[in-house]
Amino acid sequence: MRIPLAPGRFPVVGHAPAFLREPVRFMESLAPVGPMVRMYFGSRLFLYVSDPALVHEVLHVQNDEFEKGALFEKMKPLAGEGVGLTSGDDHRMQRRMLRPSLQPSRLERYGEVMHDLALRCVDAWPRGQTVRVDRAMVDYTIRVIVGTLLPAQSHPDLADRVRKAVPEVLYGLIRYLVLPELLFRLPLPANKRARLAVEQLKGTIEELVASYCENPPGPGDRFDLLSHMLDYRIPETGEKVPRKLMRDEVMSLMIAGHETTSSALTSIFWLMDRHAHMRERIHHEVDAVGEGPVRLETLEQAPFTRSFVREVLRLYNPTWLLPRRALRDVRLGRVVVPAGTELIIAPMALHRRPDVFPRPHAFDPDRWRDGSTKGLPKGSYIPFGLGPHVCMGAQFAEMEIFTFLLAACRRWKLVQNPPAPARFRYGLIARIPELHCTVAPR
Repeated sequence: MRIPLAPGRFPVVGHAPAFLREPVRFMESLAPVGPMVRMYFGSRLFLYVSDPALVHEVLHVQNDEFEKGALFEKMKPLAGEGVGLTSGDDHRMQRRMLRPSLQPSRLERYGEVMHDLALRCVDAWPRGQTVRVDRAMVDYTIRVIVGTLLPAQSHPDLADRVRKAVPEVLYGLIRYLVLPELLFRLPLPANKRARLAVEQLKGTIEELVASYCENPPGPGDRFDLLSHMLDYRIPETGEKVPRKLMRDEVMSLMIAGHETTSSALTSIFWLMDRHAHMRERIHHEVDAVGEGPVRLETLEQAPFTRSFVREVLRLYNPTWLLPRRALRDVRLGRVVVPAGTELIIAPMALHRRPDVFPRPHAFDPDRWRDGSTKGLPKGSYIPFGLGPHVCMGAQFAEMEIFTFLLAACRRWKLVQNPPAPARFRYGLIARIPELHCTVAPR
């Protein structure tokens, strides 16, 4: 069976213009073309996989037949080889090492830190004034990462330094996938900014790791990620975790761990303002939950709020792109995909299939409560990925989102100023780059 070609291929550049201009809309348009579609960035072939069954096959059933592919490979010189970028045995070893730091028993302690940071943020908002919600969410999520999984007390300026460096890193990386590599060797201003941001971030984290290893906290304070890696011994060798791997794991956490959550929170507040009647339902649930840090059981006490968040992650999933590469010839459906073939999976487009989600572009949290989403096909809703590479921090992120949402909604409602449709920026993470809201009392 021959795989169909995506329409709109141009000489030399291939499908890159359409992909860079409106990537999700472009990939949504390919689902009717076939379950897999050929697309080209320049002369490089990629297979776009849009069928949920094949997505499940790639990410779960035959996961061992694939690695993460071109984008992640190009990221490694910039961002290291943390768990977010590796495949195979390295990835399994790193997940095994990091898993204890994200267990439910640790999440309760993290929840207390999240609660304190969220209250500090919303209490500082000036009544009647305008705030940049996107910046506030980035600031909160960075401080959560620093305050829960890293030793924040030794580097109080770390959050500010990370906040300045990470966006430039993220938005530069996506161009590595679709544009010729030669462009990134030229002394262009964008390339210089990206390299400088990477070096600043690496330097900051190397300094943090070195300081921590030389002056580790006492036994009562050793609940963070670096403490865990400092105490960990690699089972196969009994050796300590190398400092470079510590740095790379922290880099991976910094880059992925705060941007996805801050993007989701920004979208949540934008959509709450667009759907004021839904905001009232959320406020009602928030009042019923009461004060105090969020626990895992708290999430069950706010079913509509949880459905609202699920619907945000369906329509506006921050992790909008999942590349893979075939390690060997592999059969997907009726096609044998040759070894070395690059694949693209797009969760945001996947979540908008009309054959899976009726009225796919309508924002409807009640679809998660009325039973219409029960029995979804495998591979059709993957906000945190799927299979062995599913996000390790999914529960952490959910608790972080709910903690801030509850803290903010107990005091305020955020009204977009001026009202305007949000335009998403597609870097490594999809996000609303700028959201201005007036802080109004409930």
